[in-house]
Amino acid sequence: MKKTLILIIILGILLVSLGFSIGMNYNTIKNETSEEKITLTEINDYQQCANKPLGETAYCLRDYVYGIYNYQPRDDTPKPLTDIIENGGDCYDYNKLYEQMGKELGFSSYSFRIESLHKAHRIAVIMDDTGYCRLDMLHDPDCFIFNSD
Repeated sequence: MKKTLILIIILGILLVSLGFSIGMNYNTIKNETSEEKITLTEINDYQQCANKPLGETAYCLRDYVYGIYNYQPRDDTPKPLTDIIENGGDCYDYNKLYEQMGKELGFSSYSFRIESLHKAHRIAVIMDDTGYCRLDMLHDPDCFIFNSD
């Protein structure tokens, strides 16, 4: 009975160790293969994104933000563009910036705070009558076109 208990404990420790090792390797492989390949156009002024279709505007805005991006955790308070350019920002700042730029370019624009028990994040959405695009920091925009019904 005592030998069986010791064998079960040793087997349990080995299985937990194996599971931990596989989990660590899976996360490494997943992160290495899921990185986005970003193709950028140099945008010096987000007004260069004006008068473009929704999807092109979304990518243009992302390219603009990429050129000024400097991740710095900051308070979640509104900041002017010049402050973000000079001092950087976090998800709040860059996604509120997407919201502001989208509005100035004539799109309906929103940003949303999403939360879990221990984490929070902000994303932005721009839309028009043709569809909508989700913008999130430097990631490629996710755009969805409405059916023409």
